[in-house]
Amino acid sequence: MSLLNRFGFIVFNSTGPECWDLVDLPDGGAFGMMSAAVILVPGETYSFYIPFDSEVTLANTTIDLVIDGSKSLAWAGIGTLTAINVQAGVKHYSAQINMVANTSNLLPVYYRFRLNVSGGSLYSNRVLLKKANYADTTALVSYRNTRPIGPIAYDLPALANFRNVLRVKCQIEASKTDASVEDYERITTGVKTTVEIKGHLFYSVKTPTIDPIGHEGWRTLLFHKDLLINNRPFALKTGYAEGEGTAKLATGSFEVWDLAYSAVNRC
Repeated sequence: MSLLNRFGFIVFNSTGPECWDLVDLPDGGAFGMMSAAVILVPGETYSFYIPFDSEVTLANTTIDLVIDGSKSLAWAGIGTLTAINVQAGVKHYSAQINMVANTSNLLPVYYRFRLNVSGGSLYSNRVLLKKANYADTTALVSYRNTRPIGPIAYDLPALANFRNVLRVKCQIEASKTDASVEDYERITTGVKTTVEIKGHLFYSVKTPTIDPIGHEGWRTLLFHKDLLINNRPFALKTGYAEGEGTAKLATGSFEVWDLAYSAVNRC
């Protein structure tokens, strides 16, 4: 089957998506396990949208957590699915993942989410559980939009309060100032006279090495107007760009405006 929730950070198919499900190009054998963009942290809750294909029928609305590789059950009922009636005969779902319960028995390794569907299971791409040392290498992102984006019908009443919330790998560089000055030159003296000064802050965000699924997740996130990073409001300054690496494993970057800071002096 095709990837379910294509373009999101969390995608599904019957075997567990891999990078070559998106980009099956030679990369010199550089592909490795350091590919997951999404991080799970005990004590947090996450949510994301899943536009279901008409060919997929749920057996129940439970989301399970399984160990990558063996697909053995690690946590039954780590999440739930809530149906959203998009139109007659079409249902999408919002997924809620709850990491608040006791996670002491879970190892900090790679996992996958499992959906229980008629005739079998669907597995997500890899997610990585981290219990420590994540604050400087990940951020909690929360995003939504007012109008529909792709298959996500944000304008539906059922989605009025819905937000995508995930913890993702990234590193944010020091803030930079973007200043603009409007002035004119006096006719008689040639002296520059300032009319207006504006100042804004922006940040460069680097995404460590991730696979194409993670890159598509970032691209989709940056189409959203309402964006919070660690509960701070930001707006897109430059679009997402892949950096160094290969077709199956590469870095990325983009820039965002800090909406908590702006200054203007209309002299």
